Amino acid sequence: MRIVCLIGFVLAGCAAPLTQYQRLAALETPAAWREGGAWTFHVVGTHRQDIGDLTLRLTDQAAQTCNGDGWRRAEVLATSIESPPLNHWSGAGAGTPGPYPAYLIEGRNLWLLLNAPICDNDWTMRGALKDHGAEGTFGTEGMLGGERLGTFVATKSR
Repeated sequence: MRIVCLIGFVLAGCAAPLTQYQRLAALETPAAWREGGAWTFHVVGTHRQDIGDLTLRLTDQAAQTCNGDGWRRAEVLATSIESPPLNHWSGAGAGTPGPYPAYLIEGRNLWLLLNAPICDNDWTMRGALKDHGAEGTFGTEGMLGGERLGTFVATKSR
């Protein structure tokens, strides 16, 4: 009997704990985010300096990324962020078309690639969706790692 209990304890203990991503993915996407629309992301650097604002319209248009299926394009409506050069990449303002933002929502997870479909040198925003907003991190990601550059808070644009 003790052996059976010990085996059960060991097997239960061997199960990997759920990651934050898995926990959030299991939750229902808030209604405000299912509707798409425009969202403003206020970005602050790791030293609490203001990096700027980014307003995106979430579309249903499929996006090509190096990170699997389910991605959709986001349209830059306005930005005061200078790095990365979103105005130039997305064609907002006087720039020429180029890389574009793409997003993936799974449950309450939000993942933005600011320079899709470029691979292995991503500017990203990753965060948790709230009922009427989101918050998370802003940084770079690639094959050799990445760097956390700050945080963001998103609110629905009017």
